[in-house]
Amino acid sequence: MSRIIFPVAGAFVGTSVLASLYNMFLHPLEPGPEWVVPDVLVALVAAAPLLYGAVRVFRDEDAR
Repeated sequence: MSRIIFPVAGAFVGTSVLASLYNMFLHPLEPGPEWVVPDVLVALVAAAPLLYGAVRVFRDEDAR
């Protein structure tokens, strides 16, 4: 598990920064319904490293 902590944390910080930049510069102040899909995609991209890390940890515990 110690091998995946830093890559997952680094990827999470990077995707969170990208999501924050998207929210600050690309997202309008009063979004309409057409912004739902991009918002969900940005949230999924930001959460992807955490989901990857969870899958790796659970898969490793199953192997034991």
